[in-house]
Amino acid sequence: MMADMRGHPRAGSLGALSLISLLILVVVVGFMALVTRGYLVFSATQSSFREGLLAALARLGLPFEETMAAIHLPTVPADLHVAVQGWIGTGQVRLKKGNGRPLLRQLAKAMNAQYAGSSVATNRTWAVVYLILGILVGVMVVLLGAA
Repeated sequence: MMADMRGHPRAGSLGALSLISLLILVVVVGFMALVTRGYLVFSATQSSFREGLLAALARLGLPFEETMAAIHLPTVPADLHVAVQGWIGTGQVRLKKGNGRPLLRQLAKAMNAQYAGSSVATNRTWAVVYLILGILVGVMVVLLGAA
């Protein structure tokens, strides 16, 4: 497009738009990196996520104090931020305050072990959305390849 616009009076604005779109991409990727720190659980209901998290804390022998959206671990000390969107089947655990990244990894492993060792209620809404998006992207790739 830039080669076609060389003689046009607004040819430089296309370069500026390209830079702005690159800047938007960098900001969005940076924001997503900050937002998604921690561990995500897919296909979880509110009750199965809570039960898995509390069982993992018990398995690790960690005393905790539970509040509305956080779990305080006084022996570490650290605060875990917990967010569950049961209607779409996702939950997130991340460090809100404290220095316990290795502990967060251990907690995720203990939650995985808890889920693997028991049957839990699931909500596969998000998994179905990903499946539909994957099929649509696959169809788009095939159609673009045929064109």
